[in-house]
Amino acid sequence: MKPVICLLILFFYAGAIKAQNVGVGIAVPIEKLHVNGAIKIGNTAGTSPGTLRFNNASNEFELHDNSQWNSVINREYELTTGSLSTTTQGTEVDFPATNLTVASAGTYLINYYLDAYNTFSLNCLNACNNPVVYYTNAYLYNKSSITKYQTMRIDFSLQDHNSSGGSSIVTFSCPEHQVSGSVVKTLSANDVVGFKMGSVADAGATSEIRIRACTLTIVRLY
Repeated sequence: MKPVICLLILFFYAGAIKAQNVGVGIAVPIEKLHVNGAIKIGNTAGTSPGTLRFNNASNEFELHDNSQWNSVINREYELTTGSLSTTTQGTEVDFPATNLTVASAGTYLINYYLDAYNTFSLNCLNACNNPVVYYTNAYLYNKSSITKYQTMRIDFSLQDHNSSGGSSIVTFSCPEHQVSGSVVKTLSANDVVGFKMGSVADAGATSEIRIRACTLTIVRLY
């Protein structure tokens, strides 16, 4: 009886070796690695290079590179805003509603789309008779490192206000404009990426920057 059992065992092992399949908890594996049951990978507290763990908080696998845990998937962050506006004056005014924060360090593809324009108000109670250029810029920033990634001209207008004074405040809007593009940047954990806006006008003008829509997508490459 024992020789028969040994032959059966040898038969099953020979079949597994011939098929080059490895089985854990199963006699006849049907894949290169066939595990019948749950898998526990390494010591999740270990920090040796190549250690693999499952992060219960983020629901993803991570590899340790001897300095930090890195996701093995291309994590994507996306933000879409509706209408935004501000009357704050300055060459660079922060729009925190456009901010996105990345969770881990890596190299990221940053895609952006912005639809915006500016409404200027010029006080012509005194003489206004000089042609003045008005324009608005959008700035894509890493707001954590204060690094400017992109500068984009949103709108532009040359206004010639001929008035001897006594008129009311003149209000006009620069044409609506859309800008879009992409950049590849290396980001640190918890870096914040978003837009700032700024308008340029003469000393008596005020402005209201308006964003119709803003989309920011950040995809981790590696």
